[in-house]
Amino acid sequence: FTRPTIINPFGCLAKKGFDPKVWADLDKPEVKVAFDIGSSHDTVAHRYLTKAQLTGFKTRDDCVLALQSGRVDAVVMAATLGVAAVGKNPAMGPYHLLKQPDVALPSSLGVQYEPDQRFREVLNAWIDFNRGSGQIREWMIAGMEQLGAKRDELPPEMTF
Repeated sequence: FTRPTIINPFGCLAKKGFDPKVWADLDKPEVKVAFDIGSSHDTVAHRYLTKAQLTGFKTRDDCVLALQSGRVDAVVMAATLGVAAVGKNPAMGPYHLLKQPDVALPSSLGVQYEPDQRFREVLNAWIDFNRGSGQIREWMIAGMEQLGAKRDELPPEMTF
């Protein structure tokens, strides 16, 4: 793997009237939380939500449908995916970036292992340059805007 291209913070989509700010707001026995099975959302939900009623679904879309139908109160989701989901369907919004603790996981490029590591070194240099210059952030925001997200509505804590 390369160095991370982005560090993706986590939070949730929540039912109307539920405005979680911290993970403890979700981690209550009466709160029903969805995640897609086998994903980083699954890992985060099981790590930080030990008291909540957790329900795994086959796909992220199934999680969103469960939220829209009232079967769950929230869906754990990485910020880029949550913001994009709200961009596609603003009635689901807003996306809630959760704190205490700040949870953010890296996304890296998978590269075939080679004895000669020069290609991976070039990719790492490219990543460092484009992250450092803000180019990856611009690409990520432009991609989310294509899905309907608005730049001025992105959580300021989102870093790429």
